[in-house]
Amino acid sequence: MHSQHCVECNGDSSNCVEAYSDGPGIKDTDLALYVYGTADHCEPGVVAYAAACQLEDQYDRPISGVINFCPTDDISDEEEVFQVAKHEIFHVLGFSASLYPWYRDENGNPRTRRDTNGNPPTNANGYYVEDENTVKMVNLTDWQTRFGPTNKIVIQLVTPKVVEVGRRHFNCDTLEGVQLEDQGGNGTTGAHWEKRLLNYEAMTGVVSQNAAFSNFSYALLEDSGWYKVDYSNASILVWGRGDGCGYTAGSCGGYIDTKKRQNQPMAPFCDFLNSRLHPQNLSCNIDRTAVASCNLASYYYDLPREYQYFNSGANFNSVASGLPIYGGDVQAADFCPFYADLTYRAPRGICRKGIPLTDNNEAAETYGPRSRCVDHSGKWQITNGSNTYTAQYSAGCYEYQCNNSAVIVMILGQSYTCSRAGQVIQVDQTADGVRYRGGIMCPSCVEICYDDFENCPEAAELYGEFASPAPPTDSVGSLLPMVGLLFVAIFASFAINY
Repeated sequence: MHSQHCVECNGDSSNCVEAYSDGPGIKDTDLALYVYGTADHCEPGVVAYAAACQLEDQYDRPISGVINFCPTDDISDEEEVFQVAKHEIFHVLGFSASLYPWYRDENGNPRTRRDTNGNPPTNANGYYVEDENTVKMVNLTDWQTRFGPTNKIVIQLVTPKVVEVGRRHFNCDTLEGVQLEDQGGNGTTGAHWEKRLLNYEAMTGVVSQNAAFSNFSYALLEDSGWYKVDYSNASILVWGRGDGCGYTAGSCGGYIDTKKRQNQPMAPFCDFLNSRLHPQNLSCNIDRTAVASCNLASYYYDLPREYQYFNSGANFNSVASGLPIYGGDVQAADFCPFYADLTYRAPRGICRKGIPLTDNNEAAETYGPRSRCVDHSGKWQITNGSNTYTAQYSAGCYEYQCNNSAVIVMILGQSYTCSRAGQVIQVDQTADGVRYRGGIMCPSCVEICYDDFENCPEAAELYGEFASPAPPTDSVGSLLPMVGLLFVAIFASFAINY
């Protein structure tokens, strides 16, 4: 060990022994990470876990931590391993229920009251707990289910920078906090963002392809009082952007019903049952990084009442007993159905890194770093020799670019220029003796070029300020030598591929 000596004591501190003596330290180092790859504490579905091991004694900042990667086949490539590693490092840095009680404000003062020994209060189980100026339990009073409105208690992080980012992202000036995950058990609950609201954020509790380490997680680290944050390094998060106060304060069932009444798209949610079995009902996921299917599914049991949202859907109707068994297949998202990446279509799933099937490329797709998903306007006709048949896929991955707000989609080497969102452009091309006839639905530049501010001014207007918030206030993050020692509870990061 590199740290100072550790003394272990019994409950009343009457008997203390030295667990290990002083270590040599590590010069000019802010954080020491110890990385392992063992099966210890690796429950099914867990790909890695992490914990802060030691806090410095002046401002309580984590100065050492541990990450363990579980032997698993759930992570398939180097990029996913790197993303999981970053996720776990965020936990060590401060995104942990064990660390919330130690957060500091912008002046370096504890956010949670301390006793005469400098410790936060404890609960009945002896765990340190934070004050309500950091994490707060909130009662949502208009949680819509198929039975009508009910109450739902949620966990919210209410620190100032997180609230500021949340208000801008959701376009909700009355937002009082950003919800934390309330499912998944120990290690997931309270230690990740709520999957329903921030699905593609990298610090939710369930792995997503192309997850974004967004301003939400950066703001949390700033609100810990231990770091200065460079928001220019944050990734743009499309999920939930501009969806309003009703989106954050209610259920997805209520949101879907409202959008139906208003005859508006219900994105990021959906209500098509088993769409992965019906390729003609595929679509793009919310950030157009993949072809996706609505993950609404039927369970073999009744869902909890608060997650029973449906009396009908796009391709199913109400029955006498209601529909207690239907919901999205990701529990952490409160069983809300959404268009999920087609992982079963691998290696074709993700537009920027998949590979189309060369012997059955029915949608004339191109995968690569400059490809994103575009919806079809109808079924395509494929002619190969004397045989003509109807392709089933209703979306595909294509190269794209934006130029002065116009979207350009490239299909089989031909450029198609979209002048407005929703425009239908007909495609009629032949490649390698195969004729493709069909249409594409033009996306707006904001939908597909949201990260290209130069060529999509609308994206700069929507995300530009948000991607670079006002310079963060100075934080205290002390690098002083550590003279005390504290261990914090370990937690797991649950990861499920679906």
